[in-house]
Amino acid sequence: MAFEKGQSGNPNGRPKGALNKATLAAQQLLDSEAQEITRKVIELAKQGNPMALKLCLERLLPRRKDRLISLDLPEVETQSDVPQALQAILAAVSQGTITPGEADILADLVEAAQKAISQQVPEPPKRLLLDPEDIEDSQVRDVYLKLMIAVREADERRGRTPQNTPVS
Repeated sequence: MAFEKGQSGNPNGRPKGALNKATLAAQQLLDSEAQEITRKVIELAKQGNPMALKLCLERLLPRRKDRLISLDLPEVETQSDVPQALQAILAAVSQGTITPGEADILADLVEAAQKAISQQVPEPPKRLLLDPEDIEDSQVRDVYLKLMIAVREADERRGRTPQNTPVS
C-alpha cells in the first residue's frame, strides 16, 4: 500500500497510553519478579549500597516540587508598591523564610503585576460641570456654553464619547 507524501497511514496517531511491544515485554518480566527484585534492592540498601539507598529513599520520600509558603507581601496596586514588595521578598530570603528559587517565582509575579498596572489605561478625569442656569451673569453663561460646545466637538473629533455636557 503506497502512502502519499505527508499523509499518515493512521491520521489519529497512536492512542494515548499505548505502549510499544518492548515496553510491554519488559513490564511482564518485571511483574513476575517485582517482589524478589524489590527485596534484593532493600537488602543492598541495608548493606550500604548507595544506588540501592537512593532508589529506596526516592520511593519513600519523593522529590519535593512545591511547598506552601506564608509571606506577608504588601498589596501591589500602583507602581510605587513594587519596590516594597520586592524588598519584602529579599528580606524573606535573607531570613531563610523562603528559598532563592521561591523568591524568583514571587519576583516574577510582582513583575507581572507591575506590567499589568503599567498597561492600565487611566480613566479620563471627570469634568466639573455647571448647570448653565446656575450662572447668573448672562455673559459668563454664554462664554461657558460656547466653551462646552467646543469641548464636545473636540471630543467627537478625537473619537471620544462626550461626557455629560449640559449643552444640547
